[in-house]
Amino acid sequence: FPASGQRFTKRTYNLTLERTISRALKRLPVRQWVVAGAETDVCVMQSVLGLLRLGYQVFLLEDCLFTTEPHPGPALRRMELAGAVPTTLKSLAYELVVSTDRTPWYPEDCVDLGRTYARPFPEEFAVPEAWPPWEPRR
Repeated sequence: FPASGQRFTKRTYNLTLERTISRALKRLPVRQWVVAGAETDVCVMQSVLGLLRLGYQVFLLEDCLFTTEPHPGPALRRMELAGAVPTTLKSLAYELVVSTDRTPWYPEDCVDLGRTYARPFPEEFAVPEAWPPWEPRR
C-alpha cells in the first residue's frame, strides 16, 4: 500500500454515497476507475453504478470479483449495460504498459526506452502469464 494512499471505511453498499470517499474521488484528476472486489451483486454493482452516475468511466475486472451469489450474471450484465467496460487484470496490465519497451522480462534488445508513451511495470512485477490462474467465480 503506498505511503501516500488513503484508507476509508465504507458503511454503505455504494461507495459513492460515503461523503469522505466521494470527496476524495472528486479531488483526484482522473475520470476512469478500475473496479475489483467482493460481493459482485451488492457492493461492487452498487459502487460501479454510482461511479457511472457521477460520470466516471468504469473498467470492471471480471476475473478479480467474488460473490457468494451463485448467479452473478445478472449483476454483471446490469453493470455492463449501464456502461461499465468488462476486462481482465492481464488485459488491463498490458494496456497500461502499452509496449515491451518498459517491461522487465523482455530481453534488452527488444526495448526502446525512447518511447515516451510506454509505462514501466514495477521491477518486482511478474509477467502476467506467470500469475496464478484465476478461478471462475460463481
